[in-house]
Amino acid sequence: MKNFEPLPEIQKLESIRGLEISITNNYSKVIKIKRGLVWPK
Repeated sequence: MKNFEPLPEIQKLESIRGLEISITNNYSKVIKIKRGLVWPK
């Protein structure tokens, strides 16, 4: 692992964006549940 290279900036941005999308999806689910539009399984 001596030659281990850090992730390219593009992959970092992709992972951060994916994390933001998952957080947004979870947040919207919570809002819908609070409004009674979606029932938790």
